[in-house]
Amino acid sequence: MPETLEARKRILEYKESKNMTYEQLGLMVNKTPVYVQEVLTGKKTGPRANELVLKIIQVFGIK
Repeated sequence: MPETLEARKRILEYKESKNMTYEQLGLMVNKTPVYVQEVLTGKKTGPRANELVLKIIQVFGIK
């Protein structure tokens, strides 16, 4: 989804900088690692995926 592309990119950069796995990230937001990966790579889109993107940004304070 183009409107969340930049946010997804920032989350992936944050994940890499902290050496986090999708499993760790999923545990922090109460989602499966596979679902988190699909959302962040753009395979899953829509309102629920956008909610997860926003939740991750809020949980980790990503700007």
